Amino acid sequence: MRSLLRLLSRKENALKHFQSDGCYQGATGMLDAEAEGCSVYSFTNPGSRYVLDLSRPYHRSLLRILYKTAEATKMPLDKAFEIVEANPPYQHASKSSGLWQVPTSGRLVCNFSVEAQIQSSL
Repeated sequence: MRSLLRLLSRKENALKHFQSDGCYQGATGMLDAEAEGCSVYSFTNPGSRYVLDLSRPYHRSLLRILYKTAEATKMPLDKAFEIVEANPPYQHASKSSGLWQVPTSGRLVCNFSVEAQIQSSL
Protein backbone atom coordinates (compact mmCIF):
# COMPACT_ATOMS: atom_id res chain seq x y z
CA MET A 1 0.00 0.00 0.00
CA ARG A 2 2.75 2.44 0.92
CA SER A 3 4.52 1.72 -2.34
CA LEU A 4 1.39 2.64 -4.29
CA LEU A 5 0.94 5.84 -2.33
CA ARG A 6 4.59 6.73 -2.88
CA LEU A 7 4.11 6.07 -6.60
CA LEU A 8 0.99 8.22 -6.75
CA SER A 9 2.83 11.16 -5.16
CA ARG A 10 5.44 11.38 -7.93
CA LYS A 11 4.97 13.94 -10.70
CA GLU A 12 6.18 11.61 -13.46
CA ASN A 13 3.73 8.85 -12.48
CA ALA A 14 1.10 7.85 -15.05
CA LEU A 15 -1.09 6.07 -12.48
CA LYS A 16 -3.95 8.37 -11.46
CA HIS A 17 -5.97 6.23 -9.04
CA PHE A 18 -6.36 2.73 -7.68
CA GLN A 19 -9.07 0.88 -5.80
CA SER A 20 -8.21 -0.78 -2.51
CA ASP A 21 -11.56 -2.00 -1.18
CA GLY A 22 -11.14 -4.83 1.31
CA CYS A 23 -7.43 -4.16 1.81
CA TYR A 24 -7.39 -4.14 5.59
CA GLN A 25 -6.06 -7.47 6.86
CA GLY A 26 -2.61 -8.11 8.23
CA ALA A 27 -0.47 -6.57 10.93
CA THR A 28 -2.01 -3.48 12.49
CA GLY A 29 1.22 -1.71 13.28
CA MET A 30 4.99 -1.90 13.18
CA LEU A 31 5.21 -3.80 16.47
CA ASP A 32 2.66 -6.38 15.31
CA ALA A 33 4.42 -6.75 11.97
CA GLU A 34 7.83 -7.20 13.59
CA ALA A 35 6.38 -9.75 16.02
CA GLU A 36 5.13 -11.73 13.01
CA GLY A 37 8.63 -11.68 11.48
CA CYS A 38 7.97 -8.94 8.91
CA SER A 39 10.63 -6.35 8.23
CA VAL A 40 9.08 -2.88 8.15
CA TYR A 41 10.74 0.22 6.66
CA SER A 42 10.24 3.62 8.24
CA PHE A 43 11.09 6.55 5.96
CA THR A 44 11.58 8.88 8.93
CA ASN A 45 13.74 6.41 10.86
CA PRO A 46 15.20 3.81 8.48
CA GLY A 47 17.85 2.55 10.89
CA SER A 48 16.93 -0.91 12.12
CA ARG A 49 17.75 -4.60 12.00
CA TYR A 50 16.32 -6.21 8.89
CA VAL A 51 15.75 -9.94 8.39
CA LEU A 52 15.27 -10.48 4.68
CA ASP A 53 14.29 -13.59 2.74
CA LEU A 54 15.51 -12.58 -0.71
CA SER A 55 13.19 -15.06 -2.44
CA ARG A 56 10.31 -12.75 -1.40
CA PRO A 57 9.68 -9.78 -3.73
CA TYR A 58 8.74 -7.48 -0.83
CA HIS A 59 12.06 -8.17 0.92
CA ARG A 60 14.01 -7.51 -2.29
CA SER A 61 12.13 -4.22 -2.71
CA LEU A 62 12.91 -3.33 0.87
CA LEU A 63 16.61 -4.02 0.27
CA ARG A 64 16.54 -1.77 -2.81
CA ILE A 65 14.96 0.99 -0.70
CA LEU A 66 17.79 0.62 1.82
CA TYR A 67 20.36 0.94 -0.98
CA LYS A 68 18.59 4.05 -2.30
CA THR A 69 18.55 5.54 1.20
CA ALA A 70 22.27 4.95 1.64
CA GLU A 71 22.92 6.42 -1.81
CA ALA A 72 20.77 9.50 -1.09
CA THR A 73 22.68 10.19 2.14
CA LYS A 74 26.03 9.56 0.37
CA MET A 75 26.83 6.89 2.96
CA PRO A 76 29.26 4.17 1.81
CA LEU A 77 27.50 0.80 1.70
CA ASP A 78 30.00 -0.89 4.00
CA LYS A 79 29.25 1.76 6.64
CA ALA A 80 25.46 1.85 6.16
CA PHE A 81 25.08 -1.95 6.31
CA GLU A 82 26.40 -4.23 9.01
CA ILE A 83 25.93 -7.78 7.74
CA VAL A 84 25.03 -9.92 10.76
CA GLU A 85 24.22 -13.14 8.94
CA ALA A 86 23.99 -14.18 5.32
CA ASN A 87 23.31 -17.47 3.62
CA PRO A 88 24.92 -17.71 1.09
CA PRO A 89 27.68 -15.17 1.87
CA TYR A 90 26.45 -11.73 0.78
CA GLN A 91 28.10 -9.34 -1.65
CA HIS A 92 26.57 -5.86 -1.93
CA ALA A 93 24.32 -5.34 -4.91
CA SER A 94 25.50 -3.48 -7.97
CA LYS A 95 23.60 -0.83 -9.86
CA SER A 96 22.75 -1.43 -13.52
CA SER A 97 20.71 0.98 -15.68
CA GLY A 98 19.75 2.90 -12.55
CA LEU A 99 18.40 -0.17 -10.71
CA TRP A 100 19.96 -2.06 -7.82
CA GLN A 101 20.46 -5.68 -8.87
CA VAL A 102 19.79 -7.63 -5.67
CA PRO A 103 19.96 -11.42 -5.32
CA THR A 104 16.74 -13.40 -5.77
CA SER A 105 17.53 -16.07 -3.19
CA GLY A 106 19.16 -16.38 0.18
CA ARG A 107 18.71 -14.97 3.65
CA LEU A 108 20.21 -11.69 4.84
CA VAL A 109 20.20 -10.30 8.36
CA CYS A 110 21.67 -6.81 8.58
CA ASN A 111 21.73 -3.69 10.70
CA PHE A 112 21.14 -0.57 8.65
CA SER A 113 22.15 2.86 9.92
CA VAL A 114 22.50 6.19 8.14
CA GLU A 115 21.40 8.44 11.00
CA ALA A 116 24.92 9.72 11.74
CA GLN A 117 25.30 10.80 8.10
CA ILE A 118 21.89 12.50 8.12
CA GLN A 119 22.70 14.37 11.36
CA SER A 120 26.07 15.54 10.07
CA SER A 121 24.45 17.02 6.95
CA LEU A 122 22.03 19.18 8.95
